[in-house]
Amino acid sequence: MTRHIQPPPPDFTIAPGTVRLIQEHGEVEASQLLPQPMPSDDPNDPLSISEVDEFYSNTGSYSHHLHAVSDPFRLPPGPLAKNDSRTSMPIIFWVLWIPEFGWNYRQLNIAQAINFVGTALGCLLFIPPAVKYGRRSMYILSSAFILATAVWSACMNSLPELYISQLIFGLASATNETIVEMTVARQIADMYFVHQRGTANGAYMVMVMIGSFLSPIIAGYMAANGNWRLCYWVAFAVEAVLLLYFCLFFEESKYIPRIEARVLQASPERPNPVKKMNPSSASEDVEPITPQVTNATHSINPEIPLLTWRQRMRLVTKSDESLLQFVCNSILILFRFPAVMYTALTYAFCLCWISAQASLVSIVFTQPPYNFGTVGVGNMGLGVFIGCILGSVWGALSDRTVFWFARRNYGYYEPEMRLQLNHFPAVSMGGGIIMFGVTASKGMHWIYPSVGGAIFGFGLGGVSDVALCVLIDSYQALTGEAFIGVAFIRNCFSIAISFAIVPWMNAQGVQNMCIVMGVWATAMGFLHVPLIIWGKKLREKTANKYQEMAIERALSRY
Repeated sequence: MTRHIQPPPPDFTIAPGTVRLIQEHGEVEASQLLPQPMPSDDPNDPLSISEVDEFYSNTGSYSHHLHAVSDPFRLPPGPLAKNDSRTSMPIIFWVLWIPEFGWNYRQLNIAQAINFVGTALGCLLFIPPAVKYGRRSMYILSSAFILATAVWSACMNSLPELYISQLIFGLASATNETIVEMTVARQIADMYFVHQRGTANGAYMVMVMIGSFLSPIIAGYMAANGNWRLCYWVAFAVEAVLLLYFCLFFEESKYIPRIEARVLQASPERPNPVKKMNPSSASEDVEPITPQVTNATHSINPEIPLLTWRQRMRLVTKSDESLLQFVCNSILILFRFPAVMYTALTYAFCLCWISAQASLVSIVFTQPPYNFGTVGVGNMGLGVFIGCILGSVWGALSDRTVFWFARRNYGYYEPEMRLQLNHFPAVSMGGGIIMFGVTASKGMHWIYPSVGGAIFGFGLGGVSDVALCVLIDSYQALTGEAFIGVAFIRNCFSIAISFAIVPWMNAQGVQNMCIVMGVWATAMGFLHVPLIIWGKKLREKTANKYQEMAIERALSRY
């Protein structure tokens, strides 16, 4: 039975990110859905490619992130990882390094912090050239540096070597990880419609989790006999194969629109300023804003040639962005658009919690009563891994719930609708940290901290998945620049937690420390509530500036 959609009232506004998802007739069949954004008739437009090619393209980016986060079997920091294991510090090896080299936990945490310093600086130094000149060349270059760093790590014998290698690896991983995240986010924005982005981002998160959590488990078993250097040599071999793959098969993902390409049955792609409905003809005014286009009307302009294989594999795809202006815009976007700051803070705190939890595993579970070796420490990541996977599935459910909310919003989708799913994950994230810390401090069976880690991981995966989608949906045209600021902020937070973890634990103990972290994580997990209440009003207030920056960004691509 068809449920008709009521026309919007006169005071209903169209803000950036507000799109019509369901037609007035209220049909639920796929052919009646309104795809957003609108595809053009350019056969090279990411929205115009087939689902098979779309999957192949994303597989390249996903596998790149999988190789990035698993590199020298580093410990997981986050779903993002917002998501990302952005440290090469193999925390599972701490139990071997301390007796072999005489290092202490404070020195090892400093090395991890140095890695984050490199990543934060790399975001500002190396990402803008990747945006201006294309991503493929930076993928290859950063992979080559990571390959070289794996060799250095396998041969290191002193603390200064560890510090320097971590700094260099951080710089290299900035391009490796942040560009991958930018690329995937941009591909999700360009290649998936509004009602598909939660699932697409969930698939991306699953690949991040596999690299972040399963690779330390494998490394733990490989180093069970104390030969941790073998893990780096295996990582070197894997990196070499993947570098060869990226050199020969990974295509440039940057898309520069052709002048002759048309958006199908729509005006040129540019954000709409805030616009109110006409009280006398509300239903008529809807059509020009988000035209009704179905897959059946999608056609390709035969006069626009497909890019050749050589063109798709080019190392330089230059556009006219100013590098300095790009960096400035990234900083301005972070502080000017609330949805971007929300995602940055959410990612930053998520990475703090996962980094702290990972450090605690290596410190607490290698001492009595657990006395775990590398195998046990690696296996302790299974709980968080399973939880994060379930959390990503939870976040993907937002693709279904947005239809329910859109029907009650006159057929229009608002990015804040996804945030309604974040209440339960926010509570789970804090509760899981508390359960993990309390049970571990009391020396209870390892299954109880693992269950706490799984609950924590569920909250982490759900909150991060939805936060990323909200950013993409709210300010789609500025996704690339926005992720520069997001990556920089979260790495700055990770630097702080890496320096603070040992003094904090010594001052409060594991139990009290995790209780404070849990309360803090829950409070930060509910940052989405103000956005639910005032998010659309804030998007309305920033609409003109967003339109100005988006048009400037679009013109620089030609």
